[in-house]
Amino acid sequence: MKGLMQNQPLLLSSLLQHADRFHSGTEIVSRTSRAIHRYSYADARVARGNWPMRCAVIGVASGDRVATLAWNNFRHFEIEHGVTGLGAVWHAINPRLIPSQISYIVNHAKTACCASTVPFFLSSRARA
Repeated sequence: MKGLMQNQPLLLSSLLQHADRFHSGTEIVSRTSRAIHRYSYADARVARGNWPMRCAVIGVASGDRVATLAWNNFRHFEIEHGVTGLGAVWHAINPRLIPSQISYIVNHAKTACCASTVPFFLSSRARA
């Protein structure tokens, strides 16, 4: 079709391939509760490559919805890109929401799996 602005779909996988090809040595820097974490896009490619296998082990398949309830750090980055690499649909849940709102989002999206960090599970238990 004439008039298209680009010759390929805008996918996360395309963006990551570009980052791997042209910026593999560029650092991804994030702060955790304990320290500053640094690694390159090349290192991230290896780490996110484990996520499709992890998802498959717990029964997540292509087309399933996977949520993350986590702060935006390197683990969140790995999950986001690893899950989409499997063909699953990834959606982030804002950790600042109250439990009833989080429950609504998870149920409404028909989420198959929710990846979270330990502090969120501990805080939700304390509220229950």
